[in-house]
Amino acid sequence: MTSLQKWLRTIAWLRREFPAQRKVYVRTKKLKDDFGIISFEQFFLIEIHPSRPLRAKLNILFHEYAHCLTWFGADQEEHSDEWGIWYARLYRAFEKWSFREEK
Repeated sequence: MTSLQKWLRTIAWLRREFPAQRKVYVRTKKLKDDFGIISFEQFFLIEIHPSRPLRAKLNILFHEYAHCLTWFGADQEEHSDEWGIWYARLYRAFEKWSFREEK
């Protein structure tokens, strides 16, 4: 399986297994900084620099996706305890799943 296939499969897996309150879009985009960002509008938009290796992009994806799962429209601590718990859940679930073929 190619890196692109793994990347796309992981995004689909996240959306299916961990649905957020709003639709989540993920795209790679050359950013000023070499990490990811997330926008909260009527949907979530996660942008990650395309030059990163797959493992780094996945770590950034889980980081940003945890924000999607813990954002409730209020000003609150960006990296709260709840965010940390979700980040850990996503990472551990991914380690168990890890590109396994769905049946």
